[in-house]
Amino acid sequence: MSKQIGQTAQAIRLYQQSINLFPNSPDAYSNLGNHLREIGKLKEAETYMLKSIELKPDFAIAHCNLGNIYKEGAIFAEAELYYRNAISIDPQYAMAFFYLGTLLI
Repeated sequence: MSKQIGQTAQAIRLYQQSINLFPNSPDAYSNLGNHLREIGKLKEAETYMLKSIELKPDFAIAHCNLGNIYKEGAIFAEAELYYRNAISIDPQYAMAFFYLGTLLI
């Protein structure tokens, strides 16, 4: 196992523990979703990111992260929707514009 994969696996375990301790933390769900996306578990990542958004609907970062999950899963219409959601929540969120732009070119 590579060092990065080992670190990602450890981060996943820690965020799962964090969710057990703090089940209403949108940040923990979003971070767990990102790490699951990194190892290709897109469906699981989607579930955690949607929970993050459920807990904090105006969480622009989670909307953008969900867009990344959909983009990697080739669900481009949903990716665009969530990038645009992130931008509407935070018009200064440059990464959401970047990811939307890379999707649309």
